[in-house]
Amino acid sequence: MGILRRLWVLRGDRPVFVSLSFLLLLTLFVYPVVEAALRSIELVQPWNYQDYSVYAEAVDDWLAGDPIYTPNEDGGFWGQYLYPPVFLVLFRPLSGLGHYEAGLAWGVFSVLLLWLALQVVASRLDVHLEWWERLLGLWLLVGFHPLVLSVKLGQTAGFLGALLTVALAGLLGDDRVSASLSGALTAVVGLFKFAYAPVGAHLLVDRRRFAGALGAGLFLGGLSIALFGFAENLAYLDVLRWGVERGSGSRVPKPSLWLAPYFRQLHWLPGALFVRVGIAALVTVGAILSSDADREVFALGVATFLLVTPLPYVYYFVAALPALIALLAVELDRDGVPSIPIVVLFSLQVHAYGLRFLGGIVADVLGGAPDLVYPLLQPGLWGVVLFFALAAYRVGQSIGDPRDDVEAWVGDR
Repeated sequence: MGILRRLWVLRGDRPVFVSLSFLLLLTLFVYPVVEAALRSIELVQPWNYQDYSVYAEAVDDWLAGDPIYTPNEDGGFWGQYLYPPVFLVLFRPLSGLGHYEAGLAWGVFSVLLLWLALQVVASRLDVHLEWWERLLGLWLLVGFHPLVLSVKLGQTAGFLGALLTVALAGLLGDDRVSASLSGALTAVVGLFKFAYAPVGAHLLVDRRRFAGALGAGLFLGGLSIALFGFAENLAYLDVLRWGVERGSGSRVPKPSLWLAPYFRQLHWLPGALFVRVGIAALVTVGAILSSDADREVFALGVATFLLVTPLPYVYYFVAALPALIALLAVELDRDGVPSIPIVVLFSLQVHAYGLRFLGGIVADVLGGAPDLVYPLLQPGLWGVVLFFALAAYRVGQSIGDPRDDVEAWVGDR
């Protein structure tokens, strides 16, 4: 039985879930057409692959023997390649293409990889997809605004989301190879962009996944030194230092400052850094103490990444796709609240233009509203908080009460 038919069968038992699911599917289905119409009147991001040019220039510097990391006049690295040198091997095959051709090729590759990876996860979850549902899934994926935005900018969110999805597929397996692959791919994501580090929460649950992550890290480190030398890798430390300093500040998302990639979660809170550290610490402890909750911990890691990363963007929401699928499976298996992952995904889909719309209303009605008001208008913020809360609750449930059987509880952990 195909997934849409299974969804239709549930309409009597779960009318709210089914209604919300079809609303989300309809929104994703029509968005490519809506996006094309808005682009024709210049209300959405054009397809200019502007960020991909940074990767292409870094590859050119590498091939020419020039330094990859060269500080700007102000000592920073704004507008330059900001990732470990080893990952330039991903973009090397496209170096012979023009800017638009290379950006398009990278985007198509990322989307197709994510599409295939999601089908593998569906198979691991015992979800049957008809052939036409697989094709429809590709169209719906292209209708997910954060992914479309990532492709337009020439960003890496689609590719990293695909790696995370394959990591989830490995996590759902029951053999050593799958577990090691899951850990290795999670490490690749976290090393590519350190902001993604919290997605590795599930590595704390399984020794095989943790070992796979360590092995991938050592391999990438050795490959980076072999290809780029010690000097270039040490130069990357200056980029990291600058990134930490830059991530400590934030602007308020007022309508006059709105941009499609804009998302800020905790920056407006007093002591935001301590809040982030506290959340990260609690998630770490929860992951270590969890029991038989791999899917829940995976979802919690991604939710934590979206909640605490210092300088997030809307295209980071792509990472939520596999995690929300995992959480949805948990809720259906538990006879829980499967509507919540659907609501979360919908909020991520409408975040960018929802913020622009709501911000415009507040600006018109309230005029000079306090700065605190505008962050609260972010649909994605409430979606991420809801995502985090549900995943944390499920992980908390798996911890159990050690007083029931102290010896068994300690032994399991």
